[in-house]
Amino acid sequence: MKSVFLDYKDINLGDLSWEPLERLCEFEAYVDSTPEEAKERCADADIVLTKAVRC
Repeated sequence: MKSVFLDYKDINLGDLSWEPLERLCEFEAYVDSTPEEAKERCADADIVLTKAVRC
């Protein structure tokens, strides 16, 4: 299973660990994503986390 976080810029200021999510599944986190990047990054994801970016 693959999950992506498209825009963690204002959520993780360096004090959170992605390790629990990385243990559960293939996990990728991006500081920000343009609409084009979001579409590409969501394409094969089973779970998408986002604060404001739409895919």
